Amino acid sequence: MEQQSTIYSVPVGERQPGESFIYRSPHSKEKLVKPPPDIQTLQDVWADSVKKFADNRYLEDLTYHQVDQQTKRLGSWLQQHKVELLYIHSINRVEWLLVDIACMRYGIVSVALYESFGK
Repeated sequence: MEQQSTIYSVPVGERQPGESFIYRSPHSKEKLVKPPPDIQTLQDVWADSVKKFADNRYLEDLTYHQVDQQTKRLGSWLQQHKVELLYIHSINRVEWLLVDIACMRYGIVSVALYESFGK
C-alpha cells in the first residue's frame, strides 16, 4: 500500500538568484488569508482556537480546553509574582510549550535558551 505524504508548503513566485523560493500553505497559494477583523493579537488567536476546538487534542493527550486551563493558572501565577521576562532553558517538551503559551496569554516576554546553544 502506497503511503501518502502531507504537503505543508508549496513554492510561489519566481526564485531569485542566490535565494530560495518563497513558500506558502497550499491553501493560500494565490494570496495570504486575512484573519477576521475581531482577531488582532496572538491572545485573540488563542482564544478563538480554544473556542472552536475545545475538545480536540492539542498537546499529546491534552485538549485545547485543558491546555487553556493549565496556561491560565500558570500565567496568572506568573503575573501575580510580577514576572515580566522569563528565560526557558529546556529541551523541547510539553511543559516548555505550556509555559510559553502562558507567557503569551499574559503578555510576558519568554526567551528560549536551547540546550544546543551550549555554555
